[in-house]
Amino acid sequence: MPMVELKNSGGNTRWITVFPFRSLEAARSYVKKSSVPLKIVKGDAPVYWVCSLEDAEWAAVCGYETVEGNLE
Repeated sequence: MPMVELKNSGGNTRWITVFPFRSLEAARSYVKKSSVPLKIVKGDAPVYWVCSLEDAEWAAVCGYETVEGNLE
């Protein structure tokens, strides 16, 4: 699984596990079919990351936007 290193404004670094998708539709389909809760985060353009709720929270702290309309 791909991992992305994210640093917050305080300089703290954390690696998060992501499933990258180039299409929001594909990311939403993956989340909908998952048996565990996941969030979609708008990664570095044009990629969307699907990740755990905890990793999505860290991405938000680091300035990445959670995509509205996530399916949980």
